Amino acid sequence: LYDPCAGLGSTLSAAATPTSALHGQELVPEIAAAARRLLAKQNLHANIVVGDTIREDKLADVIADRVLAVPPLNVRLDDDAINDSDPRWTLRRPKKYDVDSAFIQIALAHLAPNGRAIVHTAPSTLHSRNDVLESLMRSNQLDAVIMLPAGLAPGANIESCLLVIDRQRPP
Repeated sequence: LYDPCAGLGSTLSAAATPTSALHGQELVPEIAAAARRLLAKQNLHANIVVGDTIREDKLADVIADRVLAVPPLNVRLDDDAINDSDPRWTLRRPKKYDVDSAFIQIALAHLAPNGRAIVHTAPSTLHSRNDVLESLMRSNQLDAVIMLPAGLAPGANIESCLLVIDRQRPP
């Protein structure tokens, strides 16, 4: 189980089973340390590393059966945040105002061939011409889009959605 925006580990905790290997990356060192402590209190061992997931994938070797990503909504990428040679950008280089497509590609980079991912995004991902989303639909990997009402997104009172990606769907 992999979470590229681990935060306090609540997503990892909610999805963990007793046999889950938990991996996450968190930007803020103090929050990463708190996540490790909170997960340990639940008898869950987690490999939570510190770093900016967009700039540097510190868990590049982790391939997971399940990827859960709840990135911050409606944020902007710095021009220098994207490394053009990063192997995660297989569909396209993320654009400045399209952090959602970046996290979709991060989820895909860590997803096992038989895996499922859930990525929390802004509804604008669905309404704009999005070649990353189009690629998921063409390859029949987009299993579901679940619209969420305003107020369910952590720290925001806006509508959002969940993209369910399933690598086992027939092409």
